[in-house]
Amino acid sequence: MSKKNKHQSPRIALPPMTQTTVSASPSTGSSPPGSSVHAPQPQAPQRPTAPHSAMQQTGTPPTLEQQRAAFALKSVRAVVNEAFATEYRSYVEGLPATIVMNGLGQACATLLASANGESVRHQAYRSLHDHLQAWLCHSAGETLSNGVYPGSTSLIDAITHPQNGQSKYVHAQAESLAFLVWLKKFAQAFLLRRS
Repeated sequence: MSKKNKHQSPRIALPPMTQTTVSASPSTGSSPPGSSVHAPQPQAPQRPTAPHSAMQQTGTPPTLEQQRAAFALKSVRAVVNEAFATEYRSYVEGLPATIVMNGLGQACATLLASANGESVRHQAYRSLHDHLQAWLCHSAGETLSNGVYPGSTSLIDAITHPQNGQSKYVHAQAESLAFLVWLKKFAQAFLLRRS
């Protein structure tokens, strides 16, 4: 029988280091072209940037995600003091599931049908439709890239127009869901829930 060494030090598991591949330059002559050298690179924590200040801080245009966030925040702030704010929040929370189950076209048609009238409920539906339409149909500006249907004045017409095709419809549906992630977060943050 072998005896264990009493003085043996315990083994400690170290976390793996992040590695990046760096291609050697042919002009240096240190490595043949096409070879790669693995060097550990420390990862510095990244600070989140506010959507509205990205251009001011770095001088670079905001990312699409920052544009979505800024537009969603502007949309929610536009309804904060409205009588239909709580209904708006409720409809924003339910719209992504409606789009996933029924598709963007039917979800927009439902919003339009529910917007006919002057009650608080109708105004909330109309406002939500208008915000979604404004995001998907906006043209490029100083801080915005083009929407899926740039320059269109009616989202439902753009969706049903035969020239836009299936791939654009799928893009519009995905973009709607990405925009609604931000709209929902800001609605939950700034609009009171129904009691």
